[in-house]
Amino acid sequence: MQFPEGRVTIAYSFPFGSDPYATYLRSANRWVPANWPYILPDGSRYVVWESLEQQPPYRTRLHLVETATGQERVLTVEMGIGTRDAYFFHSYAPEGIYLVAATVGTSGGHGLWLLDTNTGLRREITPSGSWSMVAAGGAWANANDDTVAPAPPGYAGSNSVVRLDLRTGQTQVWLVTPGRQIDIVGVDQAGRPLVMVSNGLGAELQLLSAPGQSQTYPVPQAATHAGLANAYPNGISDANGIWIEDADAIYLFDQQHGMRLVMAGRYLRVAGRCD
Repeated sequence: MQFPEGRVTIAYSFPFGSDPYATYLRSANRWVPANWPYILPDGSRYVVWESLEQQPPYRTRLHLVETATGQERVLTVEMGIGTRDAYFFHSYAPEGIYLVAATVGTSGGHGLWLLDTNTGLRREITPSGSWSMVAAGGAWANANDDTVAPAPPGYAGSNSVVRLDLRTGQTQVWLVTPGRQIDIVGVDQAGRPLVMVSNGLGAELQLLSAPGQSQTYPVPQAATHAGLANAYPNGISDANGIWIEDADAIYLFDQQHGMRLVMAGRYLRVAGRCD
């Protein structure tokens, strides 16, 4: 919008089917029409998409946009799997776009595939698992280890954290908490996942540095009650630490200080990385 004329110029409109969020890229000093999982970590490119048809094979047009210039490269791919299932976007990385599979019209997803943005070809990494985050050469998932006590009743049944090596496809359990619930909050720039462990009465944060190795931090009482970790992680990692959205506040976590309140208030959202 220009002042004082009040003239409005539309910089970009969201294609149908794309993620209806905007993120501020401090390095480029501009907003882009994509949520942070669909922006490369260095902010140089982002992806938006438009669905060309609402039936198999679910052809979809990808717009791979250069942040600095706005120039884009268009790639059309088929997202359908048979007659009922389809691939859905998970996150954008230098090596390509990660996808999960799900039945159309349902939430969640399983497995992990990598879409080559040069050829449009997909490569299967694993057909199973529910992978919350992709970072530092691995994918992370909450999982249920049925050899130990399950999570408390009423929880999603995740009492462990598993890492998938994106190069080899091998999985490794990093943490098991019998009788407690685990939620992945984020992954820092050193590749260490931050998880919230709770038992229905209280919660703590654990920063995992290796399988079976972690450092424990307290969780502010307000964040515990509001539900810090959602079904999918919301932490945005940068050089400062992990920025975390809560129902009524924004927090910053780092290894030295733990979790600190940045701002309290309703309808707050982390708009992007701050480095």
